[in-house]
Amino acid sequence: MDSTPIGEFKYQGKTYPVWSSFEAHYKPGDSELGKFNRYAKLGLNADKVIAKFKDLIQKQPLSKEAHLAYACLLMLQSGIRVGNEDSAAGYESQLSGNPGEFVQTYGVTTLKPEHVEIHDNTLVLHFLGKKQVEQNIKIEDPFMVSFGEDYLDAAVGTQETWLGVDLGDLTRFIKLNFGEQFVPKDLRTFKANVTAFDLMRPYLDEAPVEKKDAKEETKMLVAGVAEALGNTPAVAKGAYLDARMLEWFLNVRTKHL
Repeated sequence: MDSTPIGEFKYQGKTYPVWSSFEAHYKPGDSELGKFNRYAKLGLNADKVIAKFKDLIQKQPLSKEAHLAYACLLMLQSGIRVGNEDSAAGYESQLSGNPGEFVQTYGVTTLKPEHVEIHDNTLVLHFLGKKQVEQNIKIEDPFMVSFGEDYLDAAVGTQETWLGVDLGDLTRFIKLNFGEQFVPKDLRTFKANVTAFDLMRPYLDEAPVEKKDAKEETKMLVAGVAEALGNTPAVAKGAYLDARMLEWFLNVRTKHL
């Protein structure tokens, strides 16, 4: 595996390396390469799109497009899953701990007003997520807190969900604003990989270590990403993180470049 970065993008004032071309296009069968190609493209345009979304929300806060833009910003900031109507309606658990139990799980498009609170200038989202994992997301960005509270006030007693959008709406909005090849999960993948590299930064200027110690550091990084996403380290590593970035980190920490 070639772990040498081939480019970089700037996001919120920081630089992030990438291992996929900004220009390449991949066939549907190349799911891994395509996913990280979209990550690179998203990073190249993220600041511009975020500014566009914030402008839309400020100018047309009650429009459906503003609610969709807000949902995208929330996914980029927190990595929250998109959610779907069937899971929110409820199903019988298949997990060994509670087989047959009726459960309802949620994501950004299906959160209800009771899942949303404002405490000490912080937006708090508390809900049961995929695999019945308790999620407790805290957002301190004043812009997100302010409009999140406005949407909460508007939703109470008038609609079933907090943001009043569904999976189909959000998927179409993402394709329109990011590119036809993009899907909602790409925003979660973006959050995972920028989080991973931010967690790597403190190590990059430190003295090299033995490979076993570098592997332990990598394990801790993956655990940090899993915590940010609200899933397990195995899922974070297998479904979201670019393996080339993790290999590069190992090489840097052991100076085997």
